[in-house]
Amino acid sequence: MITRLLQRLREHAPWVGLVLGLLLGVVFGATYFPSAGHDDSHITFWVSHALARFGAIVNYNGAPIEQSSSFSLVVWLALAEKLTGAGAPILGWITSIGCAALALGVVTVLARGVSPRLSPLAAPLLATSLCFLYWSTSGMETSMTALFGVLAVLVLARYVESEPSETAGRGQTVRALAPVVLVSAGFAGARPESPVVLLALAATAATYSFLLRTLDKTAEARRRFLRSLHVLGAAITPVVVLAVSRKVAFGSAVPNPASMKSGGFDFDNGLRYAQAGFQETNSAYVPLLCVALGMVAWGVVKRRLPMSVVLTAALAFASTAFVLMSGGDWMTGARFLVPAMPAYVVLMLFAIDRASQERAAAVGFLFGATLLWLNVNAVIDFGRSPLNMSHRWAEARKQARAAREKPGMAAFSFPEIANRPHRRDAKLLPAFLETLEKLGPTREQPLSFISGQAGMVPFHVVQKYYGALHFLDQYNLSSKELANCVPARAQQRLVHGVHIELKYIIEHAKELEQRCNLTPPVIIFDAGRPPVWLSKYGYQVIYDDHEDLPAYIAVHTSVAERLRK
Repeated sequence: MITRLLQRLREHAPWVGLVLGLLLGVVFGATYFPSAGHDDSHITFWVSHALARFGAIVNYNGAPIEQSSSFSLVVWLALAEKLTGAGAPILGWITSIGCAALALGVVTVLARGVSPRLSPLAAPLLATSLCFLYWSTSGMETSMTALFGVLAVLVLARYVESEPSETAGRGQTVRALAPVVLVSAGFAGARPESPVVLLALAATAATYSFLLRTLDKTAEARRRFLRSLHVLGAAITPVVVLAVSRKVAFGSAVPNPASMKSGGFDFDNGLRYAQAGFQETNSAYVPLLCVALGMVAWGVVKRRLPMSVVLTAALAFASTAFVLMSGGDWMTGARFLVPAMPAYVVLMLFAIDRASQERAAAVGFLFGATLLWLNVNAVIDFGRSPLNMSHRWAEARKQARAAREKPGMAAFSFPEIANRPHRRDAKLLPAFLETLEKLGPTREQPLSFISGQAGMVPFHVVQKYYGALHFLDQYNLSSKELANCVPARAQQRLVHGVHIELKYIIEHAKELEQRCNLTPPVIIFDAGRPPVWLSKYGYQVIYDDHEDLPAYIAVHTSVAERLRK
């Protein structure tokens, strides 16, 4: 009886690990990161709201520009908003948490095939990997990309290695291929680099199947190679369709933020970014991953590995290559490492399992438990540091209660109050909306405003005054007007986007208006303290908050009299 009980415990151990991972994610996520990330989430929220409201993808100014980096998230949130009537910020927050939870389940399934003995550790390790946990409550596409990536590995490997019956017809083949097509389509639209990573996975599957076919001349090896070609076609199709559709609709095969940030690509910066990200998460990941990739490379040479292991390594390699080549990201929390994190975890378990296979399984679990302990410590350290952009749970609840009693803030969702940059903007917005109400912009007489912050503030004010406002984005993420008008010598190509200094824009306002019909901004708002030179150019500061994260609003003196009335 005891033997049977132990056997059943071993059989269910991966699902016990999944439950543990979900619990760890809930406890540490709610405690330290109830609403993480930055206000860039609202750049996507506007696009999904516009799609739900107008049936078209447009930017803040109503132009056909894809200002979001995630087509998949936009479509999902637009559908959810249409069906539920809820706002994009709360739907995005729920979606990012839900995708993270699903990723824990998928990584457990994948780990069962790659490292059955240590698969119970997969979900707990992923749930406590700092960058994955941190961005799981951001409302951004990060956890969705991680989910689609690990899901792509699973469905591609299963299709290639499946054994259809000899009498299987075309209809059965199409049905079997449908999950590959659907996951490929979702992954291709998840992030700008996802199409390249997806094609790398499909090409790896075809190449490895071809290598196996040269060694094994059986009919099954030929069928496996044929199925890998099906996978390659299923991956290429949505990538091509998406690129062509974007080119036709928006004039660019990639989203506008990706185009604007490409000038900041730098390998040295990418390497420093990756090093910092692994140091924040767990420095032990790096040597383990190097060992794991070496094992996979040797296994490929010997042609002894299952497809799932090879594709997991391909996902890790391709995603890491993007991080290095892109120059990284400006946000805290190593966002760009998240899509590869499920693959990292599975590969590490693969390496530990292979290294300890001659010894007791307890050795592997002890090693994994040590990694888990290091992960938890990293989460706690980061959660208590000023780099954490989320209020911790007690403070988040306090701020949410206080917001209900402040005029103009009661309508904001919990993730908009529990996040430090969002709360900064939530405090600024009532003053901004009051200013607009007094100025009364209309479609016939629109008002121009400018900022380097293209997220929460434009999202809310444009919802109320759509068509009556014109937003000038200093980083050119939501539009390209300034980048197309300002000379290249005045542009800074950064990982943030194509940045143009506010002082240059103000000094050359008349020139930009004559050359490109860009109306000089009447309102300036931004994070930080107001520049001392604003008054010299006729701007008056009407809002200056410097609690926690500072922000300000300034208006041109030509409208200041109307505000006093």
